[in-house]
Amino acid sequence: MVYLVYWPGFQQRCPSGPEDVRYPGAVLLTQLVERALRTEPPSRDEALAVLRLRDAETPSLVAEVSRVEAVEAAGIAVATGATRFCMVASGRGPTPRELERFTAAVRAVRTAQPHLEVCACLGLLGEGQAERLAEAGVHAYNHNLNTSEGHYERICATHTYGDRVGTLRRAAAAGLSPCSGALFGMGETDEDVVDVGLALRGLRPDSVPVNFLIPIEGTPLEAHDELTPWRCLRILALFRLLFPDAEVRIAGGREVHLRSLQPLGLLLANSIFAGDYLTTRGQAARADLDMIADMGLRAEGAADPSPPRRRPARPALKTERR
Repeated sequence: MVYLVYWPGFQQRCPSGPEDVRYPGAVLLTQLVERALRTEPPSRDEALAVLRLRDAETPSLVAEVSRVEAVEAAGIAVATGATRFCMVASGRGPTPRELERFTAAVRAVRTAQPHLEVCACLGLLGEGQAERLAEAGVHAYNHNLNTSEGHYERICATHTYGDRVGTLRRAAAAGLSPCSGALFGMGETDEDVVDVGLALRGLRPDSVPVNFLIPIEGTPLEAHDELTPWRCLRILALFRLLFPDAEVRIAGGREVHLRSLQPLGLLLANSIFAGDYLTTRGQAARADLDMIADMGLRAEGAADPSPPRRRPARPALKTERR
């Protein structure tokens, strides 16, 4: 692992050295539902808005999630084995009306699935909004820093790095479990990777999603294709050393960028998103469960490691005919 995480300047800037890493042998599964509450498209100024650019080109409004849809999606998440349910909305931040609808959906989910943790991701939060979420039963709040402070202005011009940090502090002050990570593959340097990792460490998040950019045609970052499976593993190893006691979650882009090395990521991370992401399809949840079992691990909540659901097909013998 030491070789995996040799980043320029890491040892000098983290002089106490990496802490001991302890693994419980379990992988936390998180499922995401994304039906945006926002009825306005994201600004084209924001390169990070690789997510809803197509909606910005049409006059149609993004549908709001209903309580029934949220409860149905939560039931699917529980059936998949997920213990956390992430409810996401695109846009700068919720209006009072949108927050009211969102909290109603959260209460419905918590009534139907009282043991399922709800994580909200609604953008920037204003005064009192984090408290409203906590009162509704939200357990965690996700708001990623995405990249280093030095690289941030090259990526986003609609709000500042400080805005993001402020939202995370509001969420933590309201008693919400802070969830914050980064998105890699946007032209950042090795120094930027270390910078954002150390900045996140200073915010002490309980869970740290590590995303890998999937370039989408028609977005400002469509030409970026710089990630390799090895680089992704090195990033995961660095984040595991920086966050020995946190949930390091392999999030968007793992199937595309880790490819055949996906199972090795489970030796570094202890959480993954199961199923689909915000704008792209993920691999089938059953494939995730099989991958976890193949590594001798178990999904969080399962008592013991279990073998894959099915045995591999018997190989055909090669016979020599003369």
